[in-house]
Amino acid sequence: MTGQRPPRRPNGVSTRLLAGFAIMLATTLVTAAVGLASLRTVREGFDGVARDWLPNLVAAGRLGQQSESIVAQAPQLASARTKLDRESLELRMADQVEWLTELVARLDPRVLGEGRIGGLRAHARNLAGNLASLDRLVGERLAAEASGEVLHQRTLALVRRLHERLQSRLEEMASSPGAAVTAAHHWGTIADQAVTLLLAGSSSEAGPPLQSLMVGFEQMLHTARAERAAMPPDEAADLALLANELESLGNGIDGVFANRISAASVNRAVEGALRQNTILSDRLVSAVADAQARLEGEVSATSAELDAVIERQRLILVVVAIGSIAAAGLMFAYIRIAMVRRLQQLQVCMSERAAGNAVAVPTAGPDDEIGAMSRALGVFVATIAAREEQLRSILDASVFPILIARPDDGSMVFRNGTAETMLGLAGVELPPAAALFAEPATFAELAFAERVHDHEAEMVAADGRHFWALISSIRMSYGGAPATLISFADITVRRQAERSLIEAKSHAEAAARAKSEFLAMMSHEIRTPLNGILGMVHLLRGTSLDGEQRDGLETIHQSGAALLSVLNDILDFSKLEARHLHLETTDFEPRALLASAAALMGPRAHDKGLELAVTVDEALPRLLRGDPNRLRQILLNFMGNAVKFTESGRIEVAARGEPAEDGLVRLRLSVGDTGIGIDQASQARLFTAFSQADASISRRFGGTGLGLAISRELVRLMDGEIGVDSAPGQGSTFWFSVTLPLGEESRPAAPSKRPDLPPLRILLAEDNPVNRVVAVGILQRNGHTVVAAADGAQAVEALERDGPFDLILMDVQMPGMDGLQATRAIRQGGWTGPILALTANAMRSDVELCLAAGMNGHVSKPFTPDSLFGAIAECLGTVG
Repeated sequence: MTGQRPPRRPNGVSTRLLAGFAIMLATTLVTAAVGLASLRTVREGFDGVARDWLPNLVAAGRLGQQSESIVAQAPQLASARTKLDRESLELRMADQVEWLTELVARLDPRVLGEGRIGGLRAHARNLAGNLASLDRLVGERLAAEASGEVLHQRTLALVRRLHERLQSRLEEMASSPGAAVTAAHHWGTIADQAVTLLLAGSSSEAGPPLQSLMVGFEQMLHTARAERAAMPPDEAADLALLANELESLGNGIDGVFANRISAASVNRAVEGALRQNTILSDRLVSAVADAQARLEGEVSATSAELDAVIERQRLILVVVAIGSIAAAGLMFAYIRIAMVRRLQQLQVCMSERAAGNAVAVPTAGPDDEIGAMSRALGVFVATIAAREEQLRSILDASVFPILIARPDDGSMVFRNGTAETMLGLAGVELPPAAALFAEPATFAELAFAERVHDHEAEMVAADGRHFWALISSIRMSYGGAPATLISFADITVRRQAERSLIEAKSHAEAAARAKSEFLAMMSHEIRTPLNGILGMVHLLRGTSLDGEQRDGLETIHQSGAALLSVLNDILDFSKLEARHLHLETTDFEPRALLASAAALMGPRAHDKGLELAVTVDEALPRLLRGDPNRLRQILLNFMGNAVKFTESGRIEVAARGEPAEDGLVRLRLSVGDTGIGIDQASQARLFTAFSQADASISRRFGGTGLGLAISRELVRLMDGEIGVDSAPGQGSTFWFSVTLPLGEESRPAAPSKRPDLPPLRILLAEDNPVNRVVAVGILQRNGHTVVAAADGAQAVEALERDGPFDLILMDVQMPGMDGLQATRAIRQGGWTGPILALTANAMRSDVELCLAAGMNGHVSKPFTPDSLFGAIAECLGTVG
């Protein structure tokens, strides 16, 4: 029977519905015909309004809006502070004036009259001309301001040169106690006062204040000329350039005072143009308002005529609509009696069946479509009942344990054989579902949730055996009442394995924390004396030493630097293991990176008589984007090993760039040598931590065996590759490759040198006597004044007693009050100056603690003078 069309019944429901719908369609067509006739009359009236009046009314309204917009733009143009602002506003206003002209052209002379439109055109032209004059005046004002800024900078430069001249003379007088103050010195003092008047004039408004400054300046010039006339010719000639520039800046045609007078004149002209713009705009807006009033009056008259037509047609539509409603009511009554009532009987029957009541399907009635549907529904209900019984048999035979329980009282209404076996329910009185869980509340969570996936809970069998289960549940209807279906699986073995993994993870994390704490402690304990060693070496280098002493001092410095390198390698390795090392991303030049690495390793290679060659592929881009410091670290490690293990021959550094996908570049750097070479068995251990090619390497050449391991991890962070090509006696080539994006085509800044700092007054908090002597010596040798404190408490007292200070250098680990506590106390006391951490705590967490306590920067020990003064300059710049 599937797919067959039902038989057609001449007096069936479809035939009767078709007849009813035909009646409703006829009444609808009548209503539509009347409505179309009414719509045609109204449309003709609105077409006249839309064709003759509305376009002009819309154009007039937009014309008024555009006029007001131009009025609002003019003050913005007058207040433009830069050439870019002025050009942007000029273009915007030009577009608006063009649109204004176009709107006037859209007005129809037949509607508004030629005279009225001609007046609007005249007002628009006058407004456009005034705006052009305003734009030109604003350009002149910006030019005057730019010229004034140049004169101001020239005046500041003259101030610096005069101050340098006076300072030089004061130093000559200080070195010659008997020297007298010369006329040149008097002249410099007077010229300095004249320049001060110039600086005041460059920011003064025109009027009495500016006139007063001009008179004062002229008096200073007169006095300065008299002083120069009294000088010896050579001294007067020496000051000629400064004197001429001073007079040019003050009294020149393009001087400061002339510039200020010109700027004031232009500003007055701009204000006049703004006032004129307001007058012209008001005239244009008034004319537009008059045109709109005429158009609105005509539209109102036409609308009144259309309203009368619409009212007549509305009465006709009401009569026709009443007839349509009557026809629809008759149709509704018929459908209610002949169809809906019988369908409601079927609905009641199905509701009773869903509630579990065996109610017969009503099949009596006419032999129409509804009667046929009732008989088919009876067959369907019987089929569903048979399939429910079949499904019950399938669930009972399932290998998955399944329970069905009522959520209100927990009574079990179904359990399959598998659940009965696992829970030991065969032949015993069924307990409530909540009793199957070690925590009775577990059943409530499952029973009243719509759906639960993979919930783990402890279950209890009928014989008292406990086991862990992975449970899923879903709300359902069973037997016409709410129920919850629960399925589960025994996961006791998996839970035991997870517990073992958690314990192992806890032990591993504890070991990692202990290792990090040990490394942090050892780093501090080693860096503190190492800072004293390297700092004393730096101070001793500045003293008179013979050759033997200087050689010994260099040996100490090299040993300290080697120890610092080992310490940094260990810290880097620790950060890599803990996944705390982060890469930077910046533009860099690969060729500059190779040059800097060669400059660092060149002296070592030269000392051993080795040739160092650098080869760069011409296709290598000029700029790439990545972490140049870490790339240099890997390259220096390769080059350092090459120098260490090569007794004679050459070392070749090569760089090659190959195009990769998505516009990236594959950068390959390699270092080849003619050294001892490495066999295949040893190559497998090269990139392992604390490992070298053979056991005798560390005794013969030194080293920790961490360099290549760190290089491997850094390359891994960059998603690159690393390797070695070598054979015993034939040298080695270490290489790595990374994929990097192209850098932006802008020249990177030149490497910074030691900054030029002014003499500073510095408070130093350092508990270690040797490090205190080193820091004081370095700072004083570079012209700074230092007050030293042995702990945090003394630093707080010294700040109150001996202040003010320009900078505080604060150690962290000190007895009593440490550096973090001292910093918090200083900040709470209201001191806002820069505080720079000077400590052997070099871990990232230590830096974060210092910044959180209120410090502005961090320098780790041991430090070099360049690193210390660079950090001081950066700290002063950040705070300032």
